Amino acid sequence: MAVQITGNMIGTYGSASLNGTNPPNLELTVSGITPLGTSDDIYYLEVYQNPSDTFTNGQFWRLTDADGNVIMEGLNPDNNNYQNMGAGDEHVLFQNGYILDISGLDGATMVYTGADEVADPDSGNNDGELQVTEVEDAICFAAGSVLRTGLGPKPIEDIAVGDLVWTADHGLQPVRWVGTSHIDLTRAPDLAPIEILRGALDHHVPRRPVLISPQHRVLVTGHRVQLYAGLEEVLVPARWLVNGETIRQRTDLTEVTYVHLMFDHHELLDSGGLISESFFPGAMALDTLDEATRAELFRIFPVLRLFGEGAAVPLARPEIRGRVAALFGRAA
Repeated sequence: MAVQITGNMIGTYGSASLNGTNPPNLELTVSGITPLGTSDDIYYLEVYQNPSDTFTNGQFWRLTDADGNVIMEGLNPDNNNYQNMGAGDEHVLFQNGYILDISGLDGATMVYTGADEVADPDSGNNDGELQVTEVEDAICFAAGSVLRTGLGPKPIEDIAVGDLVWTADHGLQPVRWVGTSHIDLTRAPDLAPIEILRGALDHHVPRRPVLISPQHRVLVTGHRVQLYAGLEEVLVPARWLVNGETIRQRTDLTEVTYVHLMFDHHELLDSGGLISESFFPGAMALDTLDEATRAELFRIFPVLRLFGEGAAVPLARPEIRGRVAALFGRAA
């Protein structure tokens, strides 16, 4: 499980001390704070031991930057050593000298009181504990698919050829081609997008609803994949995951615009925690493109015009369709 934060939320600190005796007079003073970046910088906190909804003692987190470089291993929330003042609805101290505050680290010294522990109704849920969901919800995105790029989250419609986009297998990769398909769903209702709601595939995966085309392949992992397919990871077209509840087809829409990104390799991209594929120029995918878009693609990848699907690069992961694939959606 990983959560996305900005550089002004995470930083290092020099010392922390308690003042006063018991709540509500108890105060926690944290000094020597240095944020790792600004609100434009993207970082990720990934829990790899004892995951839960709450930042708690005994967890171990890994801090990475937007490029996947590890900044710090083994971050452990340090609440108990500060009489439960080390964590609240908006902040948490880590034993390794790091501090997280989803409202922003706005000074070299920050003082937390009992009132601050339960935070602000707009930021926390007033239970005195920092939830994973509260960190995720601290960042708001505009409507539309948002991809993880070298410059942080970016709406897919704003991504251009040459922009660096995060990929699961090859790090940051430049976009080679961008295509757009405008679909009149009154004439082609079968192409209505599939909506994958928050947490549909796993705990907080995706972190927010995502709309993708029916044949768009999604990465599915976990024990269900091992049980049903005997594999660690598989790609499943979204239409096979539809369960009518957390994953559904938006038949209420009359039109949709799909944006396609193509790279030198078939890549796996991150959209709010949902890992899914880049454009794969198979015969079915090419048929959905209008003539002008297809011509542009062939100009950039002329081998596709000559050899069609046979010239496409291999899929990033094995693909599963049919009854086995449908089991993943019903179990979600």
